Amino acid sequence: MKSTEIGFAGADIIGKRYVLCVIDHEGKHPRYARGRSDTVKGREKFFATIPPETPLMIVESELAVLSLHLLGESRVYIQKETEGYAVWERAGVNRGERMAIFCSKASLLNFPADSTYRETATETPGDTRKRAGEDPAHYRRKSLHH
Repeated sequence: MKSTEIGFAGADIIGKRYVLCVIDHEGKHPRYARGRSDTVKGREKFFATIPPETPLMIVESELAVLSLHLLGESRVYIQKETEGYAVWERAGVNRGERMAIFCSKASLLNFPADSTYRETATETPGDTRKRAGEDPAHYRRKSLHH
């Protein structure tokens, strides 16, 4: 059995450019990547920046659909522009780098505070997110500013 600590990722897309933020399992040490969402090299850079098994929150876009296809349904959270990002922007979160880190911390809240996953040969990748006794609403109530 192996133990891995995963991080969390959030992305904002403005026009044809993205800003991606990846934080560690504690919600600290942000790393950013920027590029074009409409070019092959830009998309390659985007997916190369996201570590394996890292959940991603992203605004609805072509890159979000591609992320869903390549990373899988269990790892990608697509937020509607008008229901998520626009509301957060009106609440004072600036688009770009600030929105990307906000989204990465929001994706952190969709997982338990202890993000150490134990994988065995009998588990499938989707099984690592299921834990007995978890109340997802509990994590949504936590503050995004740790």
